[in-house]
Amino acid sequence: MKTQTSKSDPAAVAKAYRHCAEITGRGVPNLYLAARFFDHQEVFDAFCATYASMRIIDDRVDGLANRATLSAEGKRQLLEDVQTWREQVNAAFALKPGPEPVWIALADTFSKFDLPTDPWEDLASAMAMDVETPYFKDWRTLQKYMRGASVAPAVVFMHLVLTKPEDGEFMCQWSYDEVVAATEELAVFCYWTHIMRDVAKDLEIGETGLVYFPLSEMNQFGLAPEDLRRMKQTRTATFAYKSMAEHLSRRARTHEQKGRQFVKDITAVATDGAAFALAYLLDIYSATLAKVEAIDFDVFAKDGELSLDEKKHVLLQTAAASGIDPVTATRIFDAVFQGR
Repeated sequence: MKTQTSKSDPAAVAKAYRHCAEITGRGVPNLYLAARFFDHQEVFDAFCATYASMRIIDDRVDGLANRATLSAEGKRQLLEDVQTWREQVNAAFALKPGPEPVWIALADTFSKFDLPTDPWEDLASAMAMDVETPYFKDWRTLQKYMRGASVAPAVVFMHLVLTKPEDGEFMCQWSYDEVVAATEELAVFCYWTHIMRDVAKDLEIGETGLVYFPLSEMNQFGLAPEDLRRMKQTRTATFAYKSMAEHLSRRARTHEQKGRQFVKDITAVATDGAAFALAYLLDIYSATLAKVEAIDFDVFAKDGELSLDEKKHVLLQTAAASGIDPVTATRIFDAVFQGR
């Protein structure tokens, strides 16, 4: 735990956290929705600061119009951007943030929470892979990428789930290595669900689109990236694609089952709100994958995303299973989506 070496302007810090909340709340991603159930405002603020800082570089790389055909100079510039972002994170960790609100909030979070910079380093490595590799050649390469793109933000979220206030400080109940071990399987499950739900939408990003299925997995089922683009154009999934998706869905469920073995131990030491946040997050992803499975994996013809009503239905199911007051849970849920 570190302490600010100089007195920060409370008004500037509060404004910086509000800015981070605006960034993390755009589109109401599942992590943000779940984090709204944290018991302590400081923990939610920390989530917003950490997630917003990661969104900066993730959005920068994902938003590139023609990543698959990037020139050598374009790659060099983008890798410089990744390095600059790493330096900004490290400056915040040293409590010497830049003037931008995200870094002010992140430095304040680092001063209150015992977080290492490892997740940000892992994310930087994944973003560098994004720049250098338009496609993943095999499952091992994708696993390496997932450690930064999926496991890193999930580890920070899990760290906050396991954090409690103690004598005016916020302390994680587990070591960092224990948090990572409890997070990896669940993060991979959630990421696979993302991939299968959003494959058609990812093909719309930039001029060349994004493909996350490893080439070796596609080759096994007689598929190539061009086949995915054709399915998007015709709005119809082929038998080969459905066969591959079914195979990957079974793999995702295996990761889910392995990861859920840690949940009971996590719940035993987490606050009620944090435990519910984790349970709801996992139930959302489990229900999302179930919806993708129910439409026979044809996300080219039908939307695999849960509707607002479906997410609320999952909320009430999770509340019943967790012993959480459904009225309170619904009030928080409705507040998140009010005016959207």
